[in-house]
Order: sequence, then structure tokens, then C-alpha cells
Amino acid sequence: MHQWTKCAAVAAILVIVGACGNDEPQPSVAESAAPAAEEQAPVRRVHEPSGPAGYHFEELPPGWSITSRSGDRFQLAKLGASESWVVVSVEPQIPGDELERGIQQQEENARRSEGGEHRESGAIDTEELGTIVWSVNRFDEDEEVTDDLVVFMPHPSEYAAISLRYIYPASDDTSTRLVDLVALAKSIAPGA
Repeated sequence: MHQWTKCAAVAAILVIVGACGNDEPQPSVAESAAPAAEEQAPVRRVHEPSGPAGYHFEELPPGWSITSRSGDRFQLAKLGASESWVVVSVEPQIPGDELERGIQQQEENARRSEGGEHRESGAIDTEELGTIVWSVNRFDEDEEVTDDLVVFMPHPSEYAAISLRYIYPASDDTSTRLVDLVALAKSIAPGA
């Protein structure tokens, strides 16, 4: 058998064995050539597939970008705020019409945590979203003091709540970050 014939036979066997022995989907050329998330420039217009989340962001407010996504959780960052981030997730244990339950849980978590303190909470009536509720707690862990501002809004399907959690170095200025969370909440839309 000639050298070329042997090489062709071995290559054919490898192709057949590879096709039969690997049931896992292989990444497409586009996926394997895509740069890592940290290499990509922030994109203002975002349309994420709904998947298990049942929601997506139609258009993020200026300066915001999605840094990661896992299932129904998104992590977002604001340009120039390296020590702050927002985590958005579905809260299936909180019905969309019982948002106060989420605030109560946040207050209890702060009180139970060593170094935790409930700071304030409230409700905001919005034309687009109806009434949304919020709570801010402070945590002092390992000499690092952070504030945890959470907004609860109804999931577009109304079966659950969506929480938008803003974690940032402790500050007496809750209002600016609350405005940011309401703007992010308004960019959430149902489905794909």
C-alpha cells in the first residue's frame, strides 16, 4: 500500500471514529473564533435569548453592559464603576404580586448576618412597571463595608419576581443607584 493510501485510510478511520464516539456538540467556527467576554467592547443594544430567564434586556441605559450570564442570572457593570456591579435574577419563591415578601427577606438576611444592618426600604410607583419595591442593607465583612440595594419588580410572566441587586462600596447616596436600577428595570422585556 502506498504512503498516500495509508494516510487516507487512517484519516477516514479517524473521521468515522470521531463521528461515532463523540455525542457532545462541537463549537461552530464562529463560536470558537469569538473573543472572550472580557475582550469584547461593551454593547449598548442587547437582545439576549430568553431561555430559562423568560426575559431579556431590550436596550441598556448608556454606560451599562452585560458582563456575564448564567441561566436566569445576568451580571451587569457600569462604565467607570469597577467596585460595583448589578446582578439580575428571577426569584421564583416570590410571587410577582407579593413583592413585599422579597423586602422582608432582605431585612431578615441583614439582621441575621454578622455585620449586617437594614438601612431603609420603600416603594416607587412607575408608569411602565407599576409599583416596584426596594431595600438597602449594609454589610461589614472583613473590614470591607458594602451596601446591597435590591429592587424587586414583577417578572413579565407575573409568576415570580425579578430582583436587581446593586452591590457597591458603602455610601450615603442611595438615590443615584436607585435611579440606575429603575432605568435597568425599565429595559427588561418578556421572552425572546
